[in-house]
Amino acid sequence: MVFADELQAAGDPRGELIGIEQRLDAQPGEPERRQLEHRRDELLEDHIERWLGPSFATMRAWLAKRRGSLQVTLRYGYVESLCLDLYANVETCDGLGDVLDSEAATQVQRLSISAPPVVTSQLVADLARSPRALASLQLNLSAARYEPSPVGEDEAARLCQALPELRALTLVGRELFEDLPHPTLERLCVWGYDAIIGLGQWTELPCVRDLDLALLSGSTGERFAGPDPSRARLAELLRMDGLPGLRRLDLSHNAAGCVAGTIYLGGKRSEALVEQILDTPILGRLDELVLPPPSGDVVDRLLASPQLAQVGRVQIPFAFFGIDQARLESTPVNLEVGLVYPHRPRVEVHGREVMSVEFGGSEIWIAVSQVAELMEARYASFAPEARATLDEIIYRFDELAYYDDEGGPTYMDIAYSSFDATFERLCAGVDLEETRVGGLLEHLAKHRGTADTVRLKKVWGW
Repeated sequence: MVFADELQAAGDPRGELIGIEQRLDAQPGEPERRQLEHRRDELLEDHIERWLGPSFATMRAWLAKRRGSLQVTLRYGYVESLCLDLYANVETCDGLGDVLDSEAATQVQRLSISAPPVVTSQLVADLARSPRALASLQLNLSAARYEPSPVGEDEAARLCQALPELRALTLVGRELFEDLPHPTLERLCVWGYDAIIGLGQWTELPCVRDLDLALLSGSTGERFAGPDPSRARLAELLRMDGLPGLRRLDLSHNAAGCVAGTIYLGGKRSEALVEQILDTPILGRLDELVLPPPSGDVVDRLLASPQLAQVGRVQIPFAFFGIDQARLESTPVNLEVGLVYPHRPRVEVHGREVMSVEFGGSEIWIAVSQVAELMEARYASFAPEARATLDEIIYRFDELAYYDDEGGPTYMDIAYSSFDATFERLCAGVDLEETRVGGLLEHLAKHRGTADTVRLKKVWGW
């Protein structure tokens, strides 16, 4: 408050803002909270451009011409976090260094940058040219196609020296750094098995306790992220040399087809990754291990692994239809299985598998893969009763035959109200404009009160 009083005495409105935000930190009741928030918003609207300074205006103008964006969060009148999104086709990042070196950005705690890999060296040079108070840094430098040009050891060393307060680092991409030996980093998220080429080998990260690792290779989605790691490279990586303090390892993002935004994380070698982790000595020093959803063969390995019993806690956040959850949880391993989806993974659904929905004299086709995608996005938010209804629909649909000569039922009937409510809930908050699922919802709404039954069939279409 002393600094705030000095600013106010000097006629600087930032002093009033600091006082308001400190009072908001104390969580006052109504109507004081609303009054404080209103006055805070007035101050920001009136003074934010001046507080940020010309470098931010220049950067925003440069980004606007290239379909990029710069999001800024202020606290006490100074920039607390920056989020920079560069359009994929740019080859430079002009002005970022000036923004980071400006007076307004001296206290930036969190920085997130999404950019094409070609600007990696320039970003690192801008970040390293003076000491910074960053506690969290995210660099999303992934691309469907890339030319490897990793940052050298000298440049990486200067970056580490410039970020002495860094505690959390996220790297997304392939072959970004040869080495990145930060002495005080505690949490590391690496999506790209060779994003730090020396990781698990010569890179020294003595304080890292938490590692989130996704291979980002051989993706089964539309984006291809590069070749798979060999078994030998996986073995080197999983030894985790140079990470003596590691206690938590998260491999859950290696499920085939696992998606984060537009980035496909899981690759073809996720099964090999799980199998190899069971044979590595690192299990003896882990307090927590998080695994991707296993297949039947891997489940057998999990249940038979004496090494896994050494880990204090093993988690599988989600699994898919066909996994025997009771059998998994019967193992002596301290294993926790989270959500079990009632369908196959989306990447295992053939593009020509179709759900035919008939009611009120209409027939609408929707891709089974699109239904699976909606379920993976929304299923966790369902209440138990609604989840049970959806489970029944999916289980029964999965048992249908395509043709009469296959020996099973070729259609199923379900109450209109039940199907309507389930799909409306499944699609809540999802942009379905110009999609077949969106068309289905429109037809369902039109026939409410006029149809009693919905008939589902399997079709091999498109």
